[in-house]
Amino acid sequence: MDIRVRDIIKDNSILIPSKDYDKKKPKLSILMLISEKIESKFFEKIVNSYIEQTFEDTELIIVDDVNINRITEQIDKFMKQDKRISCIRHIKRNVNIFSISLYEALKVARGEYIGFLFDDNVLYPSAYKRSLEKMEKTKAKASYGRVNYEINKKNKVYCEEKLLDDLEVSNVIDNVTFIFKKNIINDIGYLDPHICMIDDFFWDFITRIKRKFYIIETGVLFSKKYKFNDEKSSNLMIEEYLKVHEREKGLFLDRYEDINIFSKGENPSYCFELELKRKYEIFESKYGVISKHFFDDNIAVHCNKFISASSTLIFNRNSNSKNQDFFSYMCTDKDIAKSRAVIVVRETNMSSSLLKKLKYAKIPMYLMWDDDFLLLSKEKSFGVDLTESKFKKEAKNFNGLIFTSSNFYKKYKEKKYNRNNYLFNPIYLEKIEKKISIIKDNKLNIAFTGGFWRIKDFQKILIEILNNISYEINVSLYLPRIKNLEKIFNKNEINFSVNWYSVTLSYDQLINNLGDKNIHLLIHPAQKHNNNENKTKNALITASLLGAALITTDEAPYNSKDSEYDTMSYFLVPNSEESWIEVIKELLDDKLRIKIIEEAREYCKKRYSANCLNEFIEDVLQNTPEVDLELYSNRLEKLSYFSGKMKNEETLSQIVDGVGEDIIATKKIKKKLKTFFISNKNRFSSISLIFGTHLRKPHGICEIKVFDSNNDEIYLEKIDLSEIKDNVFYNIYLDNDIEDAMNKKFYMSFTFYYKNNKNKVSIYERNYRYSNNKIIRNIIRPFRKSEIYVKLS
Repeated sequence: MDIRVRDIIKDNSILIPSKDYDKKKPKLSILMLISEKIESKFFEKIVNSYIEQTFEDTELIIVDDVNINRITEQIDKFMKQDKRISCIRHIKRNVNIFSISLYEALKVARGEYIGFLFDDNVLYPSAYKRSLEKMEKTKAKASYGRVNYEINKKNKVYCEEKLLDDLEVSNVIDNVTFIFKKNIINDIGYLDPHICMIDDFFWDFITRIKRKFYIIETGVLFSKKYKFNDEKSSNLMIEEYLKVHEREKGLFLDRYEDINIFSKGENPSYCFELELKRKYEIFESKYGVISKHFFDDNIAVHCNKFISASSTLIFNRNSNSKNQDFFSYMCTDKDIAKSRAVIVVRETNMSSSLLKKLKYAKIPMYLMWDDDFLLLSKEKSFGVDLTESKFKKEAKNFNGLIFTSSNFYKKYKEKKYNRNNYLFNPIYLEKIEKKISIIKDNKLNIAFTGGFWRIKDFQKILIEILNNISYEINVSLYLPRIKNLEKIFNKNEINFSVNWYSVTLSYDQLINNLGDKNIHLLIHPAQKHNNNENKTKNALITASLLGAALITTDEAPYNSKDSEYDTMSYFLVPNSEESWIEVIKELLDDKLRIKIIEEAREYCKKRYSANCLNEFIEDVLQNTPEVDLELYSNRLEKLSYFSGKMKNEETLSQIVDGVGEDIIATKKIKKKLKTFFISNKNRFSSISLIFGTHLRKPHGICEIKVFDSNNDEIYLEKIDLSEIKDNVFYNIYLDNDIEDAMNKKFYMSFTFYYKNNKNKVSIYERNYRYSNNKIIRNIIRPFRKSEIYVKLS
């Protein structure tokens, strides 16, 4: 299966340049793709909203991928009306792959900045002007704004600027509001044209930008939107494809046209190849499927409440290691069900719904702590309420415990709460390492990146320190925008400048935000606390990535070596004004500071590599089952059960009709039900199916018949309805083994003779009507939508 980008665009496009195309280059290029869904009147409204923009130093490049006369005529009309509009017209065939069409537009775009316009947004007049003003003021490489979302003739402002931390799992940026500097493509590549990314190429593009550059939220109300979808697709192909080794290297423009949009990587799973084959048949003839494994080897990372900085320092694709390819933040039931294991991060509630859910579905789970929550609970810190006896009892339910510092790891390993204990270090993210800055124009830039609790007892001392230093050099202090800090650093009491940056839990965004501020020093004050000895030297990594020297309080963990070859390339000082002033003045020497930073970087690259994950990954692959279709379906079934109501917090009660991803109860059966199933085994002698009694006690008899693929009766049984249990498999044992059954269709009929018509029964079917699980549907290939849900053995 080999279809390259160049094969798709070859001899299919013509450029009709604007009247001004060969004149002065515009500041901003807008790329607009017209799809077959566009309505003529709405298209006119969209383009007029571009023409009426208050910022005029732009060009609009329309890619005509419809070739409908009325649309073509409208484009020609607009080009005559506005000399900034160009058109790329597909003359032989429609491409229907947005990323490739937008690549064609990018090739002829001349602007310093790039934006997009789609067929579901009408722009507000000052959208581009205000966005570019914000970008140039902050020197941002990328930005996004807000939209007015119209549904049922009611407007709702769609504003999710604080959710950028969760971009890994949900597309919180509306594409039309996104503007970026064209030259960043040289660092991250362009839109991925692979066929499985056809609905998620924009989410992937923005996510790759976020890992390397700081993205600002402008606050600009950008457009009115007439469609709504902020979620990343749940297609299982995507997670596997994103892990293809060196995928991103192929997305740079010099290699772009060589991309095979049906590439499958080195070791594709069965499901990936099967779905790829189905998509490929649209383009080419049949392709033989090579059966390997069903799913890629994935380990899901589930963070308690939100994705935290502690986890993104460990599971982050800005690392150079292929180890990172095993981990995913996607944690829907489908993603969890197909994962080899789940790492639960910072969970302290041993009775949480999540832990019960994973335990019930028998999905291997590991607990990761980066703080000693038992210690914090004893000290009644941070609202943690967890007893040691409770933890000791529940810890054995995990496949292993993960800790993030050597001391922490050794202490809990000795306690033997779990026989499997792992040490995960923070990982040095070489891909986002910034240049080391020298001091220019007598200006010193200092940053603090911790939480308020870390600096609250040091604030007044810090003000005195920096006021003193400011007599010799102009000091700029960069602080997270925290209300308690803003109150302290009053302009009337300081003679240095304070710059505020947005708080983020996304580690790469923190580095990318401060990375262009030329930070010289990173300060890391600390309070004395028993939990400090369990901490890691994250601030050393942060400083090294920023190209800054670290100054930290003489406290654990920084006052001892992290390993036998730890160079301790930072300055340890007591929390006194004189000591800090002395060290800061010493570090004004560029040569000394650069030497310290280079030593720190060399140490970080050796000490904080992704090799710390090797043992864990090896153990997971050895001690957890490969996920095949049967295990996947079984897990989904249990997860869907768990979606029902809980009884006494321990036992599962009635599953609500329609709840669950891949099975659903029929309506209550009045008299008869005729249905079928597709065998997923070559040989079976028993059929297990699920009845739903709706928490009532049915009375009567049910006659069950089974027919083979030729519609010949092979089994007849009458069962007493009082013997069936709600939501529990009922087993039918056949008289003889059924041979050579794989992928064959078998029929079943149920005839009910109720004694009480009020207590009717349901039977569970595969949920094709509601399920988005295309891979499962394609494997079983149903002929109609009423396939009974069975397990064969």
